[in-house]
Amino acid sequence: MKQAVLRQLKIENFGNIKAIELQFGKRTVIRGENESGKTTIGDAYSWTMTNSLMNGSQADKIRPHDASGKDVDYVDIVATVTLDIDGRTVEIQKTQAQDWVKKTGEFKGNNNTYLVNGIPKKKEKDFKEFMADIVPEDVFRICTSSAAFLKLDTAARRQKLFDMIPGLTDDDVVAKSDEFLPIKEMLKDGSIEELISRENFQINGRGRGDRGLKGRLDDIPTRIDEASKGIKDVAECELAIKTLNRQISEVDEADKQLDEIGKSYDLKLAEINELENKRQNLETQLSAGLIEERKEKQREISTLEAKKVELEAQLKIAELDYKHASMAIQRNQAELDAIREQYKRVTESSYDDSKISSIEAEKFNDTTLICPTCKQELPNDQKTKIRSMWESGKKKRLDDEVRQKSQFEESKQKNLAEIIQNGNVAAANLKSSQETKEKSEELIATCKQDLMSLSMEIAKKKNMLHAMPTSADMSNSDEYQKISALISQKRNELSSTDNVAEQRNLNRGKRNQLIADIERYKAYIKQSSDASDRVAELKRQRTEIAQTLADCQARLKLLKKFNKAKCDMLTEKVNQLFQFTQWKLFEFNQDGESYREICEPTFKGTMYSKRLNDGAKGLIDIDIPATFQKAYEVSLPIWVDNAERITDKTAELIKDLDCQLILLKADDCQLTVDYED
Repeated sequence: MKQAVLRQLKIENFGNIKAIELQFGKRTVIRGENESGKTTIGDAYSWTMTNSLMNGSQADKIRPHDASGKDVDYVDIVATVTLDIDGRTVEIQKTQAQDWVKKTGEFKGNNNTYLVNGIPKKKEKDFKEFMADIVPEDVFRICTSSAAFLKLDTAARRQKLFDMIPGLTDDDVVAKSDEFLPIKEMLKDGSIEELISRENFQINGRGRGDRGLKGRLDDIPTRIDEASKGIKDVAECELAIKTLNRQISEVDEADKQLDEIGKSYDLKLAEINELENKRQNLETQLSAGLIEERKEKQREISTLEAKKVELEAQLKIAELDYKHASMAIQRNQAELDAIREQYKRVTESSYDDSKISSIEAEKFNDTTLICPTCKQELPNDQKTKIRSMWESGKKKRLDDEVRQKSQFEESKQKNLAEIIQNGNVAAANLKSSQETKEKSEELIATCKQDLMSLSMEIAKKKNMLHAMPTSADMSNSDEYQKISALISQKRNELSSTDNVAEQRNLNRGKRNQLIADIERYKAYIKQSSDASDRVAELKRQRTEIAQTLADCQARLKLLKKFNKAKCDMLTEKVNQLFQFTQWKLFEFNQDGESYREICEPTFKGTMYSKRLNDGAKGLIDIDIPATFQKAYEVSLPIWVDNAERITDKTAELIKDLDCQLILLKADDCQLTVDYED
């Protein structure tokens, strides 16, 4: 077993401790009022050994500071730890120095250096390698302070606890009950958590449309009802098809009788069509001149309307230019006014010479030449040095103020030149905007006048077009009148003949409708057959899914029961290691099956974080690092902060503790250290 005992701790410039030297024994009590530096002593020790504070947090804000909270720079933080390690004295000194850039005075960061028995360990890595030979840094933290362990996240705390117990395998849990034997084969596919997840996914689905076996089973009754709607009376459909086929035969017989009548009707209709074509050609010849004249007039109107559209677009652009120019005038005028106001303000500004006058009026304070301790005048060489330093300081401050005044004047002239340049640009922009506005006004007036003239001309042309006849006068054409009379005669003759084509079209429509009805009834028969097959298939699926779901639920229940048994066994093994602390590692939900992983120390059933009394917390704070020391076979100093909660009764419970114990107690007294071996 590796054993380390803290014998001495020296601290300089660490937190609120300027300098202190402490001796330690196997049982050490550090007492003092609040803010007297008790916790700071523990933090200095932890910082030296692990580069973190006693509670495991990062070692920030360890530099001494003044009453306003400002860090004190240019002093080194030093802590020297003297340990007895397996009978050998080891002195570890850690120094933190600030790193400054000499030329700029910029702070770069802190540098940590180590001395081990006077031998330098220049890098953090070198010291960690040295410590690793004694005890690894992460182990050192949790073996010396419970706060460092409790600061770890839940997963890290659980892992540290499980590392202390022999591996509990799934086979160990299976061996606990024959009920778990089927799980042994299932574990070949994955871990318990993965198997539970797989069964849950199969039962409930993965979301986004996948509802799992439950959802599929719930959907089947609706799908069966929907499929059942497609089942029809097949005998009724077959009888309807026979009736429709008989009606088609009757229509076909009627069409044969219409064929003879249709021959005479078609001949007369062809003669009428020929005469109408001849009359149409004659009408086209007589109307050709009039049509051309109307086209010419329409072309003139289209040309004028195109010109009007062009003028309207030009007017719209001019109006936009006018609007933008007006806005630009307002903007440029406002900008010019602002620049003029800025020029006036900068011109009237001046540098405050009061600091220069004040520095020039300063007089040397002769009292600084008197020693504050013995009240005697200092030696002449010191007085000369003090006076010289004062004069050089005064001259430097005066030079700085004069330089600042010069920089002010230079900046002022630069600003004025820039303001004048900006003013010239704003004035030029204002003038340009005003010119654009004037041009836009002229163009708008011209466009409106031209549009008025064009509109009047277009209206005039359209009136002329409307007055022109749309077709030629056929009353003076003898040939046209003769053809029209012949067409009327032929139509009168045709009206006395049955319209066979119309009747044939009616028969064709009726026949097509009858065929469509037959196909519809055939589709009903096919649909009914398919629906019956679909209902049978859905019922088969319902039985299969219900059985699969029942199997999944049974496996899931067994897996959860197995997992709970494993959780109980893990918790029991961990708790056997501790003297006072009992760990709650799993918290089961209300269903008694699902759980979440936690890592909470308890004492007699009360959790550390849930109103546990201070005395019990003190026992846990000692029990945790002491147990880890046994597990890692080391003996290290255990630090307990707020140790006033350790009563005589509590102390009696831990009197047989092997390792060194350091208690930090709040008390109404100066900082004192009591120790015994």
